Amino acid sequence: MSIFAGVESFQLILPSPALAPYIRHYWLLETDSIARSTERIIPCGNIQMLFYRGNPVSLSSRQDTRRLDSQSVLCGQFVGFSDLSYTGNIKILAVVFHTYAANAFFRMPVSEFCDRKVTADEAGDRELLELEDRLLYEADDRNCIRLVEQFLLRRLNPLKSYNLERMHSVVSTIDREKGRYVYPTWHLPSF
Repeated sequence: MSIFAGVESFQLILPSPALAPYIRHYWLLETDSIARSTERIIPCGNIQMLFYRGNPVSLSSRQDTRRLDSQSVLCGQFVGFSDLSYTGNIKILAVVFHTYAANAFFRMPVSEFCDRKVTADEAGDRELLELEDRLLYEADDRNCIRLVEQFLLRRLNPLKSYNLERMHSVVSTIDREKGRYVYPTWHLPSF
C-alpha cells in the first residue's frame, strides 16, 4: 500500500557512479487526484532537492508555515513532518543527498537548510531556476534525471577525499549504532 492514495507510479533510481558519493538516490512519484488531497510527509534525515512537475503543489510544515507554490525546493533536514497538498496530476522528482554531501553543490552552508524549505528564487540561484524550467517541460523521466545529473556535475565542488571518507564513516557509524554513542574505555581516565 502506498502513502499516496492515488499513486500510479513510484521509482527509486541510483545515481551515476560519479555522483554516488554525494547522492543517495533519486525518487520519482506520479499520482493523480480528482479532489484536493493532502499527504503527510515524514522526514528522512537527508537534504533533498524536489522538482514538482504537473499541477502546482503546496508544501508546508510546522517549522515553516509558508505555503510554497514553487516548481522546485531545497528541503533541509526536518525535525517534524510536512504536508503536501495537490490536485490533479503531479509528478515529483527528488534528489536525495547523502547527509554529509549537499554542500558540494550549493553555495551556502547546509546548516542554513535545517528545518527550512528554500526555493531556487529565494536562494537567488539562476542555474537552478533554469534547470527548474527545463524539467517542467520535459516529459521523459530519464531525460529529467540526465538533466539533473548534468547540472550537479557542473556544480560539483568535490569534497577532499579524506573528508568525504571520514564523513561517510561517521554517518555510517551513527546509522549502524542507531544514534547511540559508547565512549571507548581506553579514553576513560584512571584514578
